[in-house]
Amino acid sequence: INTIKSEQLNKTDCAVINALVISLFLSYAVTIATLAVVFFMLLINKRMRGLAFNKTSAILLALVSTVGGATAIAYKNWLGVLGMFGIAVILTVGQYIASISTRQVFTETIDLICSLAPVAALTTVGEFIILFIKDAAELRCGIILYLHPNYLGTVAAIIAVLCVYRFFTNNQHRLRYIISGICCLICIVLTGSMFAYIEMTVAAFVMLLCCRKWKSLAIFSICIVIAAGAVYFIPELIPRLEQADSSLSQRISIWEASVELFKQTPLFGQGVLSYMHVQTTVGTVGGIKMFATPHAHSVLLDSLINFGIIGTSLLVIYTVAVWGKSAAAVMKNMKSLDAALIIGILAGVIVHGIVDVTLMWVQPGLIFMIVMGSSSFLRKEKTA
Repeated sequence: INTIKSEQLNKTDCAVINALVISLFLSYAVTIATLAVVFFMLLINKRMRGLAFNKTSAILLALVSTVGGATAIAYKNWLGVLGMFGIAVILTVGQYIASISTRQVFTETIDLICSLAPVAALTTVGEFIILFIKDAAELRCGIILYLHPNYLGTVAAIIAVLCVYRFFTNNQHRLRYIISGICCLICIVLTGSMFAYIEMTVAAFVMLLCCRKWKSLAIFSICIVIAAGAVYFIPELIPRLEQADSSLSQRISIWEASVELFKQTPLFGQGVLSYMHVQTTVGTVGGIKMFATPHAHSVLLDSLINFGIIGTSLLVIYTVAVWGKSAAAVMKNMKSLDAALIIGILAGVIVHGIVDVTLMWVQPGLIFMIVMGSSSFLRKEKTA
């Protein structure tokens, strides 16, 4: 990743990050439009293009996109072609953010995200009121602005962990982060996203563990035990918990169908959104009826049916080549709260990725790339 010094940042760089962050809290259509504008700017502006691409990353991203796009075209998976383009755009934006990242950019970006959490809570409560008035069959929020409740749940879980991080790193404004964290919890409750609770809990626990905040970790662990006990005796505290068995049963069926789908095209897959493409065009695979869902509800299985062994390997090579040094800097400095935050969020995302693929949508994917990209200042400080 090409990098610049803090004094070389200009107003455009800051405006781009701010616009991307603000778009997260608006309709997904606004987020898509913002990404499109930023991507166009990265292509036509020589300076920004140089920051977003270097020779290695450009070649690897082009290779991944070509293979993924060509595979989707071969199977007439037109949404997969569009999805591959979207992935390439978000990865490019992530590289650009990583290039312009400094500690100040990182801190200000996280503060902006946390400060907008009440906006997410207000819109979510507003959606809940609308659903309640309409006497909707299911009171799950996050559809209007995020397309699916689980996508809002993932965004809220990540922001909640960011609030915990800033609670420890900005003592003067702790109340602000407490309020924002509560707003995130409101969003998660109203989405009914069960695994958002788990993602948030795992991420916060791992973060506190890595940075060795033993007192805070002990208090947090006690709170987890108390909360778990309360839920055990009063399951209604977590919406949709009574549906956990049926949800797991559906996921197992989806995983079985995904394995059969992988067996049919193990090398290259059938392009992004392969599961949905086959489900809508065929409906069954290997004698297994496919549930109507856009993905395989597993990051590993979804990658394999979308890209196959070859495409997935290319994605891994791209990730190591572009983000390897940043990852190494994080691991070497994992006792610091900055690095612990990144490890924690990654842990939460990985655990959530066992049963869902929420990062494939624009808002969860973008907030993840914004946090990962802006944290690249750790590598720069290490090599400075």
